[in-house]
Amino acid sequence: MVIALVSRLVDMKGTELIRQCIGGVLNERMQLVVLGTGDKYYEDFFKWLAWKYPGKVAAHIRFDTALSHQVYAGADIFIMPSSSEPCGLSQM
Repeated sequence: MVIALVSRLVDMKGTELIRQCIGGVLNERMQLVVLGTGDKYYEDFFKWLAWKYPGKVAAHIRFDTALSHQVYAGADIFIMPSSSEPCGLSQM
């Protein structure tokens, strides 16, 4: 199963919640694809996660509209734990 996160990597977007619980998810038969930019703390965390879980995590720390469409098309699950937006572009 492929889980996708296409977002700004900031607290407001729920990134801290993902950081806190993703380890348990990756111990299952799941993969994570991250696409986005934001706070250096989260960018570094997802880069580290890709290093720690090779073949299970892909961290693309950049803005890339074409790649975001491919990530959405290939994912089984989207994670969007935003703490402030009831609906954003990703949901639409």
